[in-house]
Amino acid sequence: MEIAFDGAPAIAAVEARAPDLLLLDLNMPGKNGFEVLRHLKSHAELRRIPVVMLSNSEAAADIKQAYDLHVNAYVRKDTDFAEMCRMMDKIVQFWLETAVTSF
Repeated sequence: MEIAFDGAPAIAAVEARAPDLLLLDLNMPGKNGFEVLRHLKSHAELRRIPVVMLSNSEAAADIKQAYDLHVNAYVRKDTDFAEMCRMMDKIVQFWLETAVTSF
């Protein structure tokens, strides 16, 4: 697992080592989640990486934009940290153990 706290380092990390799954925060400093998502989905070698957008935003425009940019799922973050960690564990379990993502 690798963590980046800014959009530009996130892109660099994904380009250096294409992960099996990317949990992407919408509101990152520098390049935001939309900018990172747009970059990844515009590159053939990166576009198949499943991306789950995490956000506090419930704005329909944000959700629509994420799906228009081909995010695989948009998940609202829980305000309780422990619950958010459980939710992220479930997301990882689904994408890495249940969903067929490699071919």
